[in-house]
Amino acid sequence: MHINMHYIQLYICLFLTFSQIATFISKLIDGIGANLEALYELGFRSIVVSNLGPIGCLPSVTSSNNYTACIDTINTVTSVPHNRQLDAKLTTLRDKYNLAKFITIDFYSAFNVAKGNLSP
Repeated sequence: MHINMHYIQLYICLFLTFSQIATFISKLIDGIGANLEALYELGFRSIVVSNLGPIGCLPSVTSSNNYTACIDTINTVTSVPHNRQLDAKLTTLRDKYNLAKFITIDFYSAFNVAKGNLSP
């Protein structure tokens, strides 16, 4: 089973202030953890979870600078803490459910590698 986190990207960018984002991310990660535990209890043993790509690189965000660069401040307050908390939650779940495989697809790093390989 694959769980994708992309659905929250625009929600975070469009509807929350920076001060609200940290609280939202913590609640979201707690909910993700609870749902992953529920999936385990239903018999799932291999679950793939994708982290967030750099939200500060979305076209809806970079339009303010004519799409010339990612907005690092937005990545710092959204994608980076989300992905750290998600990694911590998955580590906790791996320790608790040693029969399960919680696999992370790292969209954040993949995007940055692809972005770094672009030629002008």
